[in-house]
Amino acid sequence: SGTAYNLNLQPSGGNVGIGTESPDTLLHIKSSTSAKPIIKIENTNADAATGGLYFYKTPTGSAADDDETGDIFWWGLDDGDTSTLYSYIRAKTSDVTAATKSGQLNFHVRTSNSDKSYMNLGGLDANAGVGASIVFNEDSADIDFRVESDNNTHALFVQGSDGNVGIGIAVPGAKLHVNAGDIYILGNTDSRLLVGDTTGANDYAQI
Repeated sequence: SGTAYNLNLQPSGGNVGIGTESPDTLLHIKSSTSAKPIIKIENTNADAATGGLYFYKTPTGSAADDDETGDIFWWGLDDGDTSTLYSYIRAKTSDVTAATKSGQLNFHVRTSNSDKSYMNLGGLDANAGVGASIVFNEDSADIDFRVESDNNTHALFVQGSDGNVGIGIAVPGAKLHVNAGDIYILGNTDSRLLVGDTTGANDYAQI
């Protein structure tokens, strides 16, 4: 009918709409107002606890490693008005064995029109023999990693195109490139700088 509804319950399917008369999922909230809609969860209790948003995956008797347990998606339009998934966070199981239960959290960002995994926070997977880890750039894409200090934009830098590591430099020209600083090698016994070749020879220079 074109009539705007503050709250609409579809008699067929049971979808609930807020600001829309044609909800296309269980809960559909829509607004044409700038910076809206907003979902607000408020707790006024004086203790340290607060409310939360819970995702449950409960396939009784069939839980498996790498099951997806919840997603948060960010969609938008491209310049041709095509609906596009730009970023998302995905939670998964890592190991569902009762004694070693672990989870993982994956951060994805669309890059050059392709979905790329930028960071994975992974718990122990005893079944696969994999320890807990934080992995950047799981998809081996040309993605730089940069840590900025209070006065250095490239305090630590990993160049995605070739894997070169820079300390204090924006374009590292070698596997390890240190700019304008000293390198200290300290130890309780003699410290050595090992220099080998592709054969694994144990040539070294004593420090």
